[in-house]
Amino acid sequence: MKSDGLRHLHVTPPRDKLNEARYFLNTMIEKANDWDAFRFNLDSFLSVARSVTWIMAKHYAHFDGFQEWLKPKQVEMSRNPLMKYFTEQRNQTVKQRTITSSLPVTVREEGKDPVSIYFIDGTGGTSQPLSLNLAPREKTGSIYYFSDFPEKDVVSLCRDYLLEVEKVVEDWESRFQREDRI
Repeated sequence: MKSDGLRHLHVTPPRDKLNEARYFLNTMIEKANDWDAFRFNLDSFLSVARSVTWIMAKHYAHFDGFQEWLKPKQVEMSRNPLMKYFTEQRNQTVKQRTITSSLPVTVREEGKDPVSIYFIDGTGGTSQPLSLNLAPREKTGSIYYFSDFPEKDVVSLCRDYLLEVEKVVEDWESRFQREDRI
């Protein structure tokens, strides 16, 4: 996503934040084998993706009907387990701790290069044994899981979360087509 420096002039602030979050997600994927690069981009993703709805609230606060739309939407988002989890993760990394992980577990399949699996400390860690259903992978390298949300790897969860946030933006845009939306 190369920019000519003028792209932001044609994108609403919430869409711009979505693009920024997508950038950090893509960089996480590219840098998956470099722990520091991965966790720094994960930290940035958590903050930026969470800020999309804050930017919406600020940008559209004066629009007729926005507050009435926003209140039930906030309740809906607070009941969505994935959105709630990512809000907690963002709060943890901004207010309480840095992102840390376990030592890697190396998985070897006959005839394939090994895969290193890291468990990122979640919102309180876990003392329970973890069970993972590893899907066949074409790539080798590092895979990350939140220790307290091991159902999917971190990158897949981030993709799912970003889609949920984008649905919120799209819902507003579809209901309230405004002249400032370019």
